[in-house]
Amino acid sequence: MVPTISYPFQHALFIFLAMALIFDTKINQMKYPLSAAEERLKEKLIKRKEKKKRKQRKIRSETDVHYHRVPPTHDYMKYWRVIQFWARNKYRIQASDLDILFFLYSEGYFNKTKYNEYNQLFRWDKNRFNRMMDDGWIHLWRHGVGDQKGVHLYELTRKGRLAITDIYKKLNGQEITESGAHMFGKDPRYTEKVYRNYIHKINQEALRERRLARQSRGTSRR
Repeated sequence: MVPTISYPFQHALFIFLAMALIFDTKINQMKYPLSAAEERLKEKLIKRKEKKKRKQRKIRSETDVHYHRVPPTHDYMKYWRVIQFWARNKYRIQASDLDILFFLYSEGYFNKTKYNEYNQLFRWDKNRFNRMMDDGWIHLWRHGVGDQKGVHLYELTRKGRLAITDIYKKLNGQEITESGAHMFGKDPRYTEKVYRNYIHKINQEALRERRLARQSRGTSRR
């Protein structure tokens, strides 16, 4: 495929070639030995020619470059900071406790050893496990029996599973309901107002994405 050249580029190229020919002619017509004034003039003409070449290369590179960016396949964490702030306020949970819930979400039944393997990554808090049980995130599933006497098994409560499921849905683009966006009360602090406004922005983007998806399937409302 033969690349096409726009008219402005053709015009600029013609001017460049004409000026280059004039400069070359002026330089070649100079007789040797040259006087000091002629040497300065020759040097000036050569510099001007090189400047024209650099400018022309820049114009050509800007004309020829085509920028193509492939959208990322996964974009779950784009609004994580906002979703996390929303989740912590909705469920009244600390950030570290929320991270523990994410880990335990797919663990099924677990014992204290499995819990402590992940818990050691966080700042030491000897009350965390008991606090999460008291707050209804974890509960005892079975007392230790038989050969494993004394080894209790735990699991996330229904409350904990539903909370993590809800957060994943929001990370995947589900709209945050108006009640969720206004959870900060009638007189929110400045930080809460900032997050509330951004939640509204996320909701608008989610609605726009769903509208475009319906249009692409030919099922948009008229």
